[in-house]
Amino acid sequence: MAALIKQWLARRPFLAGILCGVVGFIAVKKIINETPMADWLVSPLLVIDAAERADAIVVLGAGVVGSCEPNQNGVRRVLLAARKYREGLAPVVIFTGGMADGNCPISTAMANLGREIGIPASAIRLEQTSRSTWENGQLSVPLLQQEGAKRLLLVTDRLHMLRAAGVFSRLGFQVESASVPIYEGHADNVSMLASAVREVAALTYYHLRHRLSPLTPFAHPH
Repeated sequence: MAALIKQWLARRPFLAGILCGVVGFIAVKKIINETPMADWLVSPLLVIDAAERADAIVVLGAGVVGSCEPNQNGVRRVLLAARKYREGLAPVVIFTGGMADGNCPISTAMANLGREIGIPASAIRLEQTSRSTWENGQLSVPLLQQEGAKRLLLVTDRLHMLRAAGVFSRLGFQVESASVPIYEGHADNVSMLASAVREVAALTYYHLRHRLSPLTPFAHPH
């Protein structure tokens, strides 16, 4: 039987190539999903969370679905920010993110959810025009200056945190992080690696544009 299959494939090299590609893809996917390889590959992108008391919590925008609802990533970020606010880590929460695809501003959608789950309206500030991580930082500066904020607790996805923290550090702030866990929002390790590849490309671009600097964390007591 094996010899017949081999002969059949030999007469059809195109189909044999496709079959080999499919088998190879399945094998690689299995290896990625069932071994620590993916964790090892993404580890250089990860920032260790060390949330301390800050002058402001800054929640980076994710996306909007429907008329004005945060997407899954946005919901996770809002939930984490609300928890950090309730823990008393900062007196104000700044949601940042502008209009996406004709919907309401991302920051508005996330702030609406934040109010629903207990962040007082008096503690919420909105930056409603940014369209990128760099603009999240740049356009939040006036709000942060109004609050006299120098120490920030950033909230975003863990794969995004290195770039986000590098931007706010580049803008002169001391930065700590509270990250949404890496496995939330990814169906499997393959999906996580795809996001990591996109993030490496974005980090490279930001480095070339001088939009990042080494993190300047809070001075932790010994």
